[in-house]
Amino acid sequence: ACVLCAPGWYSGDDNRCQPCPINLVSTQAGACKCSPCGVGSEPNATNSGCQLCQPGSFSDGNGFCQRCPLGQFSANAGAA
Repeated sequence: ACVLCAPGWYSGDDNRCQPCPINLVSTQAGACKCSPCGVGSEPNATNSGCQLCQPGSFSDGNGFCQRCPLGQFSANAGAA
């Protein structure tokens, strides 16, 4: 069983609340682990949820949104 930590935090093997590592989120209280956001999104500022990449940027699901390469553009939010 996991400790009831706030969203953005998780309880590891030592049953202590700790913040999710960079690029990972926990969206519900009491998480045992943190997870990646997925393609087209990135963690919010508190690692408690995901937000879509803005137009002109993309995410392959392994971290933060980044600008589209030179000569390419995404007009929609949540681009991969």
